[in-house]
Amino acid sequence: MTFIEILVAILAISFVVLIFGRIIFKKIKGTYKGDCEICEKRMKKNLKNIKDELNKEFNCCK
Repeated sequence: MTFIEILVAILAISFVVLIFGRIIFKKIKGTYKGDCEICEKRMKKNLKNIKDELNKEFNCCK
């Protein structure tokens, strides 16, 4: 094997270990929410957008 093939293999393995390690770490801490974590982030972003739009609408009428 060449140096580049070994380097790519090591990077791929470390990436997979990083992803699974992060999930395991969150499960141990009790903060892992799975797919709900993504939904929660989207809801917070959408609520912020709605609040901003409502603030703009009420500020223009004053």
